[in-house]
Amino acid sequence: TLPGGEGLAEEETLATGDLPGESSERETEGPLRGTFDAYNQTVSIAVLDTAGQRPVAEPTPEQPRTPRRRRTYHLIGASFGTQRGAERYVQERRAEGYDPVILFPPEGSSMSYRVALFSHTDRRQVEAFAERLRRQGKKTGWIFEEIPKP
Repeated sequence: TLPGGEGLAEEETLATGDLPGESSERETEGPLRGTFDAYNQTVSIAVLDTAGQRPVAEPTPEQPRTPRRRRTYHLIGASFGTQRGAERYVQERRAEGYDPVILFPPEGSSMSYRVALFSHTDRRQVEAFAERLRRQGKKTGWIFEEIPKP
């Protein structure tokens, strides 16, 4: 039943007399569409009064969207030439209540091991976190923007 009963012409009851071994599914046509499993069952359905209405085009199935890769912004607390230095810094920050993450350089590159104190896809969130640290008198680093590869 539709909310408020609007658009209902009548209520119909479909019943089947299928014998064992026969298909228990029936295709419906017209304003009722779908397959109903009605073997030894009674199915009540509402029939919409569509008189005077233009037919609605069947929606075309959407192509699956590939998830859009988002940029990630990291508040970098420090960077190190060695993984060991970055790991030591991580332990120190964890003792202070942070949840730091090491951003490893690409293999074979001469980039440093950056340690992010906070990361988010919204730059404003990272900026706000950095500002809270500054107000607490804590030293803050810089914001690193990680752009995903296509």
